Amino acid sequence: MKSFKIRHLLAVATVLGATVFSFQGCTKEHIPDPTVYFEEDVFPLIVTNCTKSGCHNAVDREQGYDFTTYNGIMTAVKAGDYKGSPLYTSLVTPFGYMPQDGDRFSDENVALIALWIEQGAANNSGNSGCNTDSVTYNKTVVGIFQGWCYACHSGNNPVGVIRLETYSQVKPYVDNGQILGTIRHDSGFLAMPDGGGKIPSCDIKQIEKWISNGAPDN
Repeated sequence: MKSFKIRHLLAVATVLGATVFSFQGCTKEHIPDPTVYFEEDVFPLIVTNCTKSGCHNAVDREQGYDFTTYNGIMTAVKAGDYKGSPLYTSLVTPFGYMPQDGDRFSDENVALIALWIEQGAANNSGNSGCNTDSVTYNKTVVGIFQGWCYACHSGNNPVGVIRLETYSQVKPYVDNGQILGTIRHDSGFLAMPDGGGKIPSCDIKQIEKWISNGAPDN
């Protein structure tokens, strides 16, 4: 039994080590790493996976962390040092990893977090300008909902019995004003994402534009 446990731990360490090695040991002589943006790449991952009820939100503050804002996330980050950042180490630890009671982050997303930290963990955005000229439901709105809403409002047991996976499911909440009210944090509406800050301003503008165009299924 003891030898089995040792082999098991070695196997886990090998898998995790391979993940870290693939990020650390790959030298790029010609192609630089792409810039990782906090607002588009990192913040949606953390808000949808780490700020649910009982976790790292402004109310529960599990382990003293509130990950609903950039400043709150930075309390678990050492800019330029991903291996010394609790945000990163909590994702790759063999046991007691984050998110609790959830699936591990994929290797791709772990590497994304690590790269963002190594690049200085800036509060940056890739949206130098927000394009609202060609907003459609299928090419624009669905992607926003996938990044910010599906963690709670999809599957067989959606929060509040609200599913936002299809146009027919979304449209009633557009018509009653709930979509815009919740993402803009308007008075009288339950602010979404739950326990978190607002979604990026460009995402809000694009949804506003789509709704002002009649919220077509396009």
